[in-house]
Amino acid sequence: NNGGLPRLRNIVTINVSGRKFLIDRCFLEQYPSTLLGSDEKEEYWDPRYEEYFFEVHREAFESVFDFYLYGKLYPHPHVPNPLHQEVVEFFKIMTVFDAEE
Repeated sequence: NNGGLPRLRNIVTINVSGRKFLIDRCFLEQYPSTLLGSDEKEEYWDPRYEEYFFEVHREAFESVFDFYLYGKLYPHPHVPNPLHQEVVEFFKIMTVFDAEE
């Protein structure tokens, strides 16, 4: 009995340049054409820490993380647009919008 707490086995840890983001795997799997929604993310798995590690701009990643949670992509106000675009492209977020057209 876990006292009614949710099970944590579906929680994924994503380490972005030293900052850790936790998310349920089901949010990632909603977008299988993206990096984090596909098996391609396994290239970034760090078995020592049991997490995925990415060396990208942390604040730019926040908008990517929010996309997985809410399905909307908003640039971070303190991130230059070219840097934001670079991180969005790295994680293949635009593939979702391309598929909708």
